[in-house]
Amino acid sequence: MKFRFFQKNKLVNIVIKDYEIRVLQTNKENAFEQPIYHTIALKRGIVEKGRIKDYVKLQAILQKHLKEWKMQKQLVHFTVPDDLVALKEVILPFEMDKNEEKEYILQELKDDIPFEDPMIDYFYKEEMEEEKKAIVFATPEKELIDYVALLEETNLKPIGASVSSIALYRLFYHLDLAGDGVFMLMNIDLEGVQIATFEKHQPVFLKFLSFYEWMEYWKNEEDAFIWKGADTEFNDYMNHLIEGLISVYTSSEITLGKKINGVLVSGHHPAFSSLHKRLQQSLHVKVSHIQKDALFLHDRVGVPESGYVPFGLALREVHL
Repeated sequence: MKFRFFQKNKLVNIVIKDYEIRVLQTNKENAFEQPIYHTIALKRGIVEKGRIKDYVKLQAILQKHLKEWKMQKQLVHFTVPDDLVALKEVILPFEMDKNEEKEYILQELKDDIPFEDPMIDYFYKEEMEEEKKAIVFATPEKELIDYVALLEETNLKPIGASVSSIALYRLFYHLDLAGDGVFMLMNIDLEGVQIATFEKHQPVFLKFLSFYEWMEYWKNEEDAFIWKGADTEFNDYMNHLIEGLISVYTSSEITLGKKINGVLVSGHHPAFSSLHKRLQQSLHVKVSHIQKDALFLHDRVGVPESGYVPFGLALREVHL
């Protein structure tokens, strides 16, 4: 029998995008003690819209780099792809046990979850005398199993999966950028924007604004993404993105029936500075982002914005 012993003092935090793998190694007890960060570029077709399409190639790429970085046989947190997670609120009868609750939730949400065979997790938002309000997260079972198997086969031990916006919010909270009111978080990436609203630090809304159709215009040249379309197409893209964000912001205030107190914005995007500026001009609330000198790696180099979600994953051990 072959035994594998895992280092329990180190934690690997992984985010897998269609075009890139982001890997942050931290001390399990103190994420800010000598963190090490790497990225791995992926060619098109290996991962598509969060789904693993070439499992063998992805496993070989990840294993090669983890071995090179001496990050194997460690515990790992990872994110569920942004396009493969849904959030819903469900009212539960008070007298149900856990098994009954799960069956009830699946029945209630069978027409609202946009994928088959969902796996669910939930927490109670509010408990009253005769009912409980639950916030439910759902993700397709097959894809989640694929990611767990991938990590296990690269000699890692998965101990938790999270939603990228929740991981990122955890980092904003740790840096005292998220207050006790209602805050909207926008995590801007090349694939799209995951938008989440938090009330008293609890997620109450989640939406993925997809921009997959624009991915073909971005080309990776020497670790930098360059727009290869026409200037008019770029202007259309930027306007479409900003209009989409403003629309979600406005409709969220109406749906919640509450004013959003602030917007938290982050992301790995070549036009992030311009997007941030346009959001500040368009929204009538404070738009906060994480300053570049807020986090440092083991070599005192500042953490790039692509590393913020992995950092939030690492904080899961000791914070919100």
